[in-house]
Amino acid sequence: MQLRKWLQPIAGRILKPLARIYLGKVRRSRYQDVDVVVPPGVFHPGFYLSTRFMLRHIAQHALAGQQLWEIGAGSGMVAIWCAKRGAIVTASDISIVATTAITANALRNAVEVQVVLADLFQGMPARCYDWIVINPPYYPRNPQTESDNAFYCGEEYQYFERLYAGLEAVCTTETQLRMVLSEDCNLERIATIGSKYGWQMREVDRMRKLGEWNFIFALEHQGGGA
Repeated sequence: MQLRKWLQPIAGRILKPLARIYLGKVRRSRYQDVDVVVPPGVFHPGFYLSTRFMLRHIAQHALAGQQLWEIGAGSGMVAIWCAKRGAIVTASDISIVATTAITANALRNAVEVQVVLADLFQGMPARCYDWIVINPPYYPRNPQTESDNAFYCGEEYQYFERLYAGLEAVCTTETQLRMVLSEDCNLERIATIGSKYGWQMREVDRMRKLGEWNFIFALEHQGGGA
């Protein structure tokens, strides 16, 4: 852990400029039987670990006939993979570029996905889901551009305040909620916000790659809260 913290600034100076160059062009990404086009400004599902980690976790569960909502779907990789397994999928994103890409990628992969341009719950149809899958932004900075929303949750973690405040309205007692986070984020702060609204984060999976731990949490409502 200490070695990784020591290496991070060095790696950042080298890798971040290279990442900007690579992600500045239209790219393709493939996972199993899903092939997507990723425009600049959209979260790349192959460049970061979290998407494939979430897919590996979800693969342990039966999805056929399940109403599934992916919040912040990016290129649509997770949503499309789930639709191919028989889930009834809604994919939302705050980005016009992302929602356009999801629509095109669903067509490319010959699956039906309801695509919604939405800012978390604002703009979403009123319904409950069997599954909700979240790969949230978690760096504490206010987003300045549309693409920033994939990474920055606000200086005061406003994204998580709004997420936890609205989740109960789209859930039943049987809803399965999964959220993927990295050790790079402030897990304690995010968990504290959740508990304020009656939500508990329970770790159900973990993966380490290039010295970085990623975790998948089941979100469970304990009652009470703000």
